[in-house]
Amino acid sequence: MESEFSSTFKDYILPDAVTRFRQGIGRLIRNEHDKGILVSFDDRLINSSYKQFFEQSLENYQQRKGDIKQFRNVLKHLKR
Repeated sequence: MESEFSSTFKDYILPDAVTRFRQGIGRLIRNEHDKGILVSFDDRLINSSYKQFFEQSLENYQQRKGDIKQFRNVLKHLKR
């Protein structure tokens, strides 16, 4: 792969990861009436130099960011 791409990560791995991420969202939310929760405990989605590629996949969805303690409160709120 190194001979085919100038940057294997940027040119191959990152686009593939973003595609798989979008596909996962698409399997969760198939139409405007569907509801779901996507949870990621990988802080690279909000702290990495390449986070903007993943953020574009999420811009049409409500987002909440926080730590594991806040996650429990979000789940309690959603049950109501």
